[in-house]
Amino acid sequence: MSEHIKRKHHGRIGKAIAFALTFGVIGDLSAYPGSLGTALSLACQLRIGAAGGAEAHAQNLYDAADAVVQNKCIGCHIENGLAPKAGASLALRQTSDPTYLDFNFSNFHALSEARSSQYILNKAQGAAHGGGAVIEPFSSDYKLLADFLHSLELGSTCSPSSLKKTAGDVTPDTLWSGVNSLSTPQLYRKAAVVLSRRVPTTEELDRLSRGDITLDTAIDELMAGQGFHDFLVTGANDQLLTDAFTKGLFPIQLWGTSWPGTGETKMALFENLERNEDLYRNNEAWELWIANNYGHARAPAELIAYVVENDKPYTEILTADYTMVTPLTADILNAKLEDPWTQKVVYDGEYTKFHKEFRPAKNFGTFNSPPGGEVCIPIDGGECYPSSWEPLEWPHAGILNTVAFLQRYPTTETNRNRARARWTYKFFLGLDVEASAARTTDAAALADKNNPTLLNPACTVCHQTLDPVAGAFQNYGALGFFRDSDFTDTLPFSYKLDPESGYVSGDTWFRDMRTPGMNGNSAPDASNSLQWLAQQIVADPRFPVATVEFWWPTVMGSALLKAPEDPQLPNYNEELEAFSLQRYEVNKLAGVFVQNQFKLKALLREMVLSHWFSSGEVVSQNATLFSVARLGTRRLLTPEELDSKTKSLFGFKVWEQERQNILPETVTYVSEWVNIALGGIDSYQVKSRAREVSSLSLAAVEQHASGVACVVSEIEAETVDGQRQYLNTLDFSSTPTDSEELRAVLVNLYSRLHGRSVTAESDDVELLVDLLLEAQKTHESTTSCYLWDDLSYAKLADDLDARGVRQPANTTPVEQANTWAWRLIFDYMVAHYDYINE
Repeated sequence: MSEHIKRKHHGRIGKAIAFALTFGVIGDLSAYPGSLGTALSLACQLRIGAAGGAEAHAQNLYDAADAVVQNKCIGCHIENGLAPKAGASLALRQTSDPTYLDFNFSNFHALSEARSSQYILNKAQGAAHGGGAVIEPFSSDYKLLADFLHSLELGSTCSPSSLKKTAGDVTPDTLWSGVNSLSTPQLYRKAAVVLSRRVPTTEELDRLSRGDITLDTAIDELMAGQGFHDFLVTGANDQLLTDAFTKGLFPIQLWGTSWPGTGETKMALFENLERNEDLYRNNEAWELWIANNYGHARAPAELIAYVVENDKPYTEILTADYTMVTPLTADILNAKLEDPWTQKVVYDGEYTKFHKEFRPAKNFGTFNSPPGGEVCIPIDGGECYPSSWEPLEWPHAGILNTVAFLQRYPTTETNRNRARARWTYKFFLGLDVEASAARTTDAAALADKNNPTLLNPACTVCHQTLDPVAGAFQNYGALGFFRDSDFTDTLPFSYKLDPESGYVSGDTWFRDMRTPGMNGNSAPDASNSLQWLAQQIVADPRFPVATVEFWWPTVMGSALLKAPEDPQLPNYNEELEAFSLQRYEVNKLAGVFVQNQFKLKALLREMVLSHWFSSGEVVSQNATLFSVARLGTRRLLTPEELDSKTKSLFGFKVWEQERQNILPETVTYVSEWVNIALGGIDSYQVKSRAREVSSLSLAAVEQHASGVACVVSEIEAETVDGQRQYLNTLDFSSTPTDSEELRAVLVNLYSRLHGRSVTAESDDVELLVDLLLEAQKTHESTTSCYLWDDLSYAKLADDLDARGVRQPANTTPVEQANTWAWRLIFDYMVAHYDYINE
């Protein structure tokens, strides 16, 4: 092709007719697979001839693709825009420029010759692309762009080899045809363990198999109760990490000078204390602080849970004109509740589960005008709080201005809310601003002191996106207090007093930064710019996509795939195809989310029904693709899911106990001792879950299994036949033999504990029969089960006594040997891959 040919517009009608005839010629080529390559080559030559030559044909295809370019690419790649300034090779012009078609065509052509057409398509899919994935790989937009770009490489020969990228269009359906789906009972079980933190009952499975209820309805019913609530708050915290305040990060601070309720509640506590020593009072004041900290820290996750559980539009997590409070934080925030507690808080240093309840409320706990006199806490170093003040109605913006979010992502005089803006983009618009462009290494740019974030292209590539959103947080200072500088703004005095800053009295934001706003729009009112931002976010088409991304790891049990960057690495094509397949699914789910009026329960149901959740065995020859997509394997359970699964199957969690740690809490062996080892997080030092098994986690799994097995085998032996969970029909007082009854028990164990259907004659059952009989035969009377979880055993034994179904056990060598042998069986089953995965 020549470097540039002016467009010839005459004769287009005749060429269009020829073009249509050409398509008509190849309409039925699929019926002749043996000659497909030759036929496609002929059809290609007919198209080029009808168009008036190879380049004219490519220009025609670009005419059709330009709408995609204008919609998907121009935002960043406009000439002298964000991408070209960041070093991108592709610059484009908008339709308002009369030369745009020729200019854009030429630049695509040049980049295709310099790199390749596939290089451009890979970028559009998100591979090593600062703008991320911008075009769905299986969409009509992608096909239009691909047809044009591939035409640049076809030349006039149209050889079959040059057509290999377009001859066999791959669709998601053809790819998924290589993966078997889980059966309905298997899928329902997996959904139950993930969404409601329990294994479904036999009655629930029977109801589903009889057709008494549809799978959709059965999944919907899982989204209720404490298990689903735990799923929501845990999943929300996995992203927001606000539990860090309860796991080692310095507790949330609300000073009495700005939040009078803090001082009032502390004073109420002191008035009820029997002792007056300063040390004692300081300790009680600290405990009250920690109890309050729980309510503040959990508020964002509890707000999400409240919105979802009450089937409100998910957009309300950002637009809600309320927050979530406990009885303690309600007093501190001077909260107004539509449904207040009838029980009043008594400040006496005693805390119960009542103090951990959450309800929606409006925050009136601070002020935005000078208060009256002050009251000081009668203690050495005691703080003071206003005696009179005019409450400010907090301008709620859902999660965004909860004190937990604002203090988890604080600001400084130099950061200027950019951290808050960065994480707002990441959580709610799916944009990682810091990863959107490479950091400059240019020495001159790094040495630039002339307001580089506003003026230097090496910096503005990110800051022109980030800084307006940072400005929308203008009313919240370092600790998230509203206009904490003279009740007028949050601007630091170092800026206000700087004669070169340009500060003018009445300003609420820095004059040397971009105007508060988003997407090129400015916030119209400084006093509620964050509420305005929340409305902009939920109206942005990226919000539903980001919502899918937010919940993907919690539902699927794995992080989203990243686009591959180096085409020279092994499996690059498979990794790109897997990434594209996943992006297609994410975008499809986002569309369903919007169609369902932003109801998260509907989205979660569709995620559970998707191939990515319901995939089973891989049967395709294209195994590498599904390997990099992490399909064809079970989903590793999180520590919380493992604990809850055990509780639902056996009635207890290992070493489960209630304890008073200021507020009452339930701890277990898993949560207290091996949470991190099993891949959990503390939201502070460990922020990302480990999604694969390690040698450390295997040791923790075995210890957990040992605790389960010892208790269960003892309890089963002590329960009268017919009342046991798993070992009914078996006689503990006699030596076991291989029998139908024994094999039926083992088949049921596989079904309940592993969710697998096996036959009585299967190798799996054969293995357990051999293990049981050998263990029973070789058991020595001096060998006993080390019952280290005596707490769980005691609770279950007491329950047997209460029900009147307990019997003497382990009184003879045979009984002891049987209990020991079954302990090994349960140990094997609970430590098994199929138990710790679903």
